[in-house]
Amino acid sequence: MLVEIKNLSPGIIAGSISVDYELAIHNAFRAEFPDIEIRGCFFHLLQNLKKQIGAVGLMADYRNNANFNLYAKMIVALAFVPPENVVQSFEDLSEELERVEPTLQPILDWLETYYIGILRREGVRRVPSFPIPTWNLYNRVLAEQMVIFVESLLYIYTTSDYDKKTI
Repeated sequence: MLVEIKNLSPGIIAGSISVDYELAIHNAFRAEFPDIEIRGCFFHLLQNLKKQIGAVGLMADYRNNANFNLYAKMIVALAFVPPENVVQSFEDLSEELERVEPTLQPILDWLETYYIGILRREGVRRVPSFPIPTWNLYNRVLAEQMVIFVESLLYIYTTSDYDKKTI
């Protein structure tokens, strides 16, 4: 299908695309559009976390235990950490959760396997199915805030009675 889209509308795919966390979708886009930035959606990351929590039998804790729920959400909050700090933040969070909520270990293992990269014996992490730049939102949020800021300045400048020479 992507081949047909590519042939029918060359240039239809811009610099990035947001998709679900399905490896087949990611691989298909990489094959047909090798220069595209593939971005995962935070909603789908959170949805995947909830599926994993259910799969390991922890959904009752997630729904009924406020502390457990908070700790679980801390795991996906790694999406808002600067990309270069994600691995260290994951390791720090893993240590803390091992102490305060060890039942979340299967969720941490899942995140490490698919989103962080499993640590090999030689101290190097494997490339995960969904590398950090795919799901990390830190730079996206900053870029969006900058756009909003600039648009706000332009709006103020073009619609107000401010002294336009001072801006």
